[in-house]
Amino acid sequence: MLDETNENITENTAETQNPYLSQNETDAQDTVNQESTSSEAPSFSPIPEEPVKKSSNKVVIGVVIGAVVAALLLLVAVLAFTGVFSNKKATVLKALGATFTESGDYLKEVYGTEQYEGIFDSKEYTIDSEFDTDYYGLGIDVSMMQKEEARSMHISADMMGVEMAANIYTDDKEIVIELPEMIDYLLTINRETMDSDIQNLVEMGMLDQETVDELVALNEGTDEDAISEEAYEKFQKELMDTLKNFYNACEMKKGDSKELTVNGKNVNCKGYVLVITSEDTADFVENLKVVYQDNEECLKSISSLYESSNLDSLSDLDSLYEKFDEAVEELRDMEDETAEIEFYLYSGKVAQIYFEGYDDAYIEWNIEGGNFPLENTSFTYEDEFGDRFVIERRGSCEDDKYQARYEAVNEYDESVAFEIQYKKNKGDFSLEILEDGDSFILIDGNIDKSDDNTVDVDIDTLEMDGESVLSGKISIANICDDIKRPTGEEKEMLLLSEDEWTQVVMDIVESFY
Repeated sequence: MLDETNENITENTAETQNPYLSQNETDAQDTVNQESTSSEAPSFSPIPEEPVKKSSNKVVIGVVIGAVVAALLLLVAVLAFTGVFSNKKATVLKALGATFTESGDYLKEVYGTEQYEGIFDSKEYTIDSEFDTDYYGLGIDVSMMQKEEARSMHISADMMGVEMAANIYTDDKEIVIELPEMIDYLLTINRETMDSDIQNLVEMGMLDQETVDELVALNEGTDEDAISEEAYEKFQKELMDTLKNFYNACEMKKGDSKELTVNGKNVNCKGYVLVITSEDTADFVENLKVVYQDNEECLKSISSLYESSNLDSLSDLDSLYEKFDEAVEELRDMEDETAEIEFYLYSGKVAQIYFEGYDDAYIEWNIEGGNFPLENTSFTYEDEFGDRFVIERRGSCEDDKYQARYEAVNEYDESVAFEIQYKKNKGDFSLEILEDGDSFILIDGNIDKSDDNTVDVDIDTLEMDGESVLSGKISIANICDDIKRPTGEEKEMLLLSEDEWTQVVMDIVESFY
């Protein structure tokens, strides 16, 4: 753990070679480093008073820079310290890395996650689950199996002696559905011709075009060839490089110190200010567009996974590129507009991140520490009207029991909270979701890694609104037996006529009598 003295030494140490800087930039940076070791404190040119801007410009810069701030908080926070940034930037980056790394290491130990690492490396698994409900003696069994070449699912339900079952098989070429208690034939879908076959249902009025597009996208999204690991890694690297270059282009200057609460004490925290100009942001948005254009297939594959949840913002890339161009044009027309992100560090870790936008809107993230840096933390957003949205985490550890509470409160003081308790040595856990202080969902159970291949999760009770709903057991194993395709008479369901569909429905209904 770094103290204030070590931090000062870090700031005054000359930087090693920076692969992201040209020779001229490196020479200029060496000059700065030499000046910082002199007896005089380094001086900074004051930022001139900003001229009054049109409100439309303020909205654009606020929206775009706000998005950049979010990206910095999410992505820069997990960058490893590589020595490629200037001293002040390296100090902040190293503190961010320590804040997240120490927190992650502590939670890994609390929950014993290391024992589960690699359990699915073989890409084969079997999940068996059995649930008993308090509704008419309903019992539900679900079994899922996956191998690299095929997947299968078995679902069965027994209610008051009436049994229903479904077997689903899928591979890269087809989907097969078996309903053994209802019909004596199989329903199949040809995945290779699904795009054209499914239009038959549109023509009969059974599906609308929007639903069809989502199903086609989902079918493509489940195809392992839709996105290769190599393509995804290339996209990640280019995105990270773009962010690194943006962070390196921005100025980091010394800021005022601030007294904050860390580990239950009021302490003096050193301040650093990241200055983001409209020109820096324009370059970042322009470079981000290039990364997207170079990785369109990867983006479309990622987007297809979310379209069924109406999260298809990446599906219309041409429209997105136009928005990028509009933002870049607006940003380059601005006269040295700047935004500042303030970082406050204590003992080599981050204690607060603060960003103030226009019209007194601001974001404040307080990292208050505890057993680990992020154990007690709060994130506040306040808009120009004074309305606040707050997310807060509070945690503690007593004996072998760890407990944490996450709570979100909106501007109307409506709250949703999530509480977890876990006993390290026994595996007992409790999860509870509360709305405005009242319990909405409660789960009590136990998790146990019975051997090297299997994890067992026992659910003693699941309650909703104070009423018991079900209990059961889930067993997860990283082994899988042979997956068998159902056999029998087949009907290709996307090519059935309206009369044939009517007969299928009638056959299912008659099976209940």
